[in-house]
Amino acid sequence: MISFLTLAAFRTSAILIWMLVLAPEWVKAGALNSLPANSETTVTVRLLSPLSSFSSRPGDEFQAIVVAPMESRGQVLVPRNSIVYGRVTKKRKVGRGFIHERATMQLEFYGWRPPGGTQQPFSAQLTEIDNAREQVLTNGRIKGILATSGPPGFLLGMWRRPDLSMFGRASIGFSGIAHFTWLQSNFHPAMAPAIAGLRMLAVRFPEPEIHLPAGSDLILSIRSRLQPFGGAQQEERRPETSEFVPLAAAQPLLTTRGNGDKTADITNILFIGSKDDVEQAFDQAGWHTADTMAPQSILRAYRAMTTQDAYLTAPVSLLQLEGRPPDLVFQRSLNTIAKRHHIRVWKQPDLVDGREVWVAAATHDTGIQVRAGGMSYTHRTDPYIDKERRKVVEDLKFAGCVESENLVDRPDFSDEPYGRISTDGRMSVVQLKTCTPTVDFRVVSQIPPERISPSARLLRRFILENRHAIIRGNLYYVAYQGISAQWKKRQRPVPPQVERETESFDTPVD
Repeated sequence: MISFLTLAAFRTSAILIWMLVLAPEWVKAGALNSLPANSETTVTVRLLSPLSSFSSRPGDEFQAIVVAPMESRGQVLVPRNSIVYGRVTKKRKVGRGFIHERATMQLEFYGWRPPGGTQQPFSAQLTEIDNAREQVLTNGRIKGILATSGPPGFLLGMWRRPDLSMFGRASIGFSGIAHFTWLQSNFHPAMAPAIAGLRMLAVRFPEPEIHLPAGSDLILSIRSRLQPFGGAQQEERRPETSEFVPLAAAQPLLTTRGNGDKTADITNILFIGSKDDVEQAFDQAGWHTADTMAPQSILRAYRAMTTQDAYLTAPVSLLQLEGRPPDLVFQRSLNTIAKRHHIRVWKQPDLVDGREVWVAAATHDTGIQVRAGGMSYTHRTDPYIDKERRKVVEDLKFAGCVESENLVDRPDFSDEPYGRISTDGRMSVVQLKTCTPTVDFRVVSQIPPERISPSARLLRRFILENRHAIIRGNLYYVAYQGISAQWKKRQRPVPPQVERETESFDTPVD
């Protein structure tokens, strides 16, 4: 019988080859969406009701609320807490997998209503779903994942060139490593169903449908001509207050790894308030406290990566500020471990009017890549870190937790020694208060329940895996994918990415 170590080596090798050659969209994500957002043409909205390729129907209406105001030349065009109206125009579900392998959805945005105002015509197109595994195409169509494109799907084939016998092997689930195990063992034919069933239980299958829960952030490109809004939000952002300049300048700038090496994570936000104020603000804004690095969390992260799934409390690697680990770590993600907003927070000895001071470094993970050596992975980070500074502050403002905010210059700042990042070097000084949220997404942010029975899910998996084994599970298709990916990469200019080991997990061998 084939040894456990041989099976583990095959699985680990397959996952590494998949990540290096055939990594699906959620691993490579971020290369197209890392340019600075143009606040004069885009607006971020948060869904007030869930959308699903399985349960939503063409014509279904939905609403979203504006998280961060849209501005142009210092004037607010679409204020925070405005309501945006939309409908589902097209959708295609995977269903049982007989016809379609990917789910798709098309949304239309047709109206908006400012706070206290009336509904007005509105035209916008979806350009991105924040931290989603799904892609948004240039026409605004949401493209779901190919469930068999992950490591478990990779294990189904790739072991020999295609021939007629593969149709028989696929029909009983003995493609790929299961077929290899069968050939190297002396199992009785009656064991075939048991082995196929064991593989089904041991290797989870990704959910192929599109599920966007209430609380998902959508980034829209505005097509309408809008007039400046004359409400109270026009003066919401205060000019720089000189009293905070010395405070910001006195804060440490660089974070380091445990071995003392400098990183490109720099402190860019300062909070004034108690620990309870900070924790309440991020909790109300929909951020989660990150788990500590431990064998259980590493295994859970590995499982989320292989199943193209979320890990809402995934740990971050240890970075230190003046030799101290962070006191608090928060993150916000959606449905993939490959992308997330995250922030490390350190308590400082300073006081402002008797209130505690906390300094933080915020960055945005936009994809995953294999580290040198091939036995672990790391996140690729958006180099435009001012976007993340603004994201954090706007989320806290939306949750009603910000008393005031000031962007403060640090006179001696220079980004030259800190890696390939793009920043103005300023620090956002945020005074916190008791939160007064417009919508409590801790209550409404629930993923729609699946209405497909366990037997139907099993049938869907059987169909999709067999399609994959016959069509894609061979060396010819792998070669085609590799050549195609390299060709597309050369044809498309890719913005600079900061490739740094800020979040990494050792790959377990199982």
